[in-house]
Amino acid sequence: MAESYTCPNCSSTTVQSLSSIYRSGTGTTSYSGSSTSLGVDSRGRLSVSPGVHSGSMTSQSNLAKDIAPPDEPSSPSGCWARLCGWAAVIGMVPGGIALLVGLVVSDRGAVGGGAVFFGYGLLFLLLQQYLRKKYRSAQIQYDQSHATWQQAMSVWNRLFYCHTCDRVFDPSTARHAPTSEMNNLLYHP
Repeated sequence: MAESYTCPNCSSTTVQSLSSIYRSGTGTTSYSGSSTSLGVDSRGRLSVSPGVHSGSMTSQSNLAKDIAPPDEPSSPSGCWARLCGWAAVIGMVPGGIALLVGLVVSDRGAVGGGAVFFGYGLLFLLLQQYLRKKYRSAQIQYDQSHATWQQAMSVWNRLFYCHTCDRVFDPSTARHAPTSEMNNLLYHP
């Protein structure tokens, strides 16, 4: 037998889980089609341009928007730090070799070119270290915000909506709030 819930604010049993309201109130539609455009260029010639259009559209009821789950935070990307690391290697290794060879054979051109490549490599290495530090800081912040989001989602998944008094409530704690203040339930359990 299914469990029935009662709104702690008005004692109504006309309640529904937020997840089911959100799913039934959110829809995605895909579309595609073709068109033809007619135009006249600067010389007065007629031109015909065919085109193909496609895409998708999401629509939501107002209630589904009001009780939507919290947005998951996005994780930081460390790709720029890795790219700078590779650029440092690509600059420093051949530059260092050219610099050493130029010093051994007393070739000023090789010494100068090697020093330039080595210098660029060193700059990329410094930039890579700076970006890695920023990435680590962003990753720590992401880990904290993702843990908070997971806790909020845990609460959201057990919330119900009362169709009689327009409130959201947690049946396990009897806490309730208007839909506009749902975040008080999510982030201050």
